[in-house]
Amino acid sequence: MTLEELTQLSAVQQTMLTRHDREMAEIRAILQQSAPRLIDQETAIARHEQWLADQETAIARHEQWLANQEARICPSSRNG
Repeated sequence: MTLEELTQLSAVQQTMLTRHDREMAEIRAILQQSAPRLIDQETAIARHEQWLADQETAIARHEQWLANQEARICPSSRNG
């Protein structure tokens, strides 16, 4: 390669690096803007999952209460 070709190649590479740096800066800015929303969504999901777990616990307790009521009302149903 001649010196002129190397110089041109270097200029092209520098242009590509500059473009890459600019695009990466834009991506970082988008991610920084999105991060709080993602954290809020993760918090909402965690709260909803806890609510679901609480509901499952309440259902299990209610089913146990119903079984106890049935056992009290119909003691023979336990035996057979």
